[in-house]
Amino acid sequence: MNRTVTFPDGSTLTSMAFNKTEMEGIWQDTLAQTIGIDLTDPTVYYQVRAGWQTMGQPAIRVDEDIVFVRCEPLDTAFSRLRNSVFSGNNPDLTQSWTDVHTRTWHSVITVYGPNSLDNARAIIAGLSDVSFVDDFLSEYNLYVNPDFEQPRRVPELFQGEWWERMDITVEFNEQVTEIFTVGTVGTVVVTTYDKNGQLTTQTITV
Repeated sequence: MNRTVTFPDGSTLTSMAFNKTEMEGIWQDTLAQTIGIDLTDPTVYYQVRAGWQTMGQPAIRVDEDIVFVRCEPLDTAFSRLRNSVFSGNNPDLTQSWTDVHTRTWHSVITVYGPNSLDNARAIIAGLSDVSFVDDFLSEYNLYVNPDFEQPRRVPELFQGEWWERMDITVEFNEQVTEIFTVGTVGTVVVTTYDKNGQLTTQTITV
């Protein structure tokens, strides 16, 4: 969060938006708590993992309950809406997008293991009904769309064994604040001319 880009004219854009790694980390913590894993448990990020990690991940066994999550932005009509609120005074004029830029994401959750059906149910119940989960996500300005698809049971054949697997997709919104700052004019040079050429040059300080 809080990434600032400085443009050649000296203006800056500061964004509080999450990147993919940050967002998946938040969802790892969220999902762990919905299935009863304490965040102080040293195995929490073995049991709930971010998908598509660059270096891969340790293999899992068919009898282990493991959750994978990945987060991806969605192109929706709502996420295209932007608005501008101007504020600020000398020496800075600040253009601020506040509470108006919403980015839509979806969280793709894959639940493996002999308890995958029950864990998938617990995840949906936690996201739907538990105020603690709502409060936890709202601390990050994240808000879940409560219109959930039901988890889908899709057993996976791997090395001659059927692995129990449930798939869940959750859509949610991120409230993004971005601040664009442009420095005001500090001085201006005023030059006067007549038909014969330049008469005077004067620098005026604001």
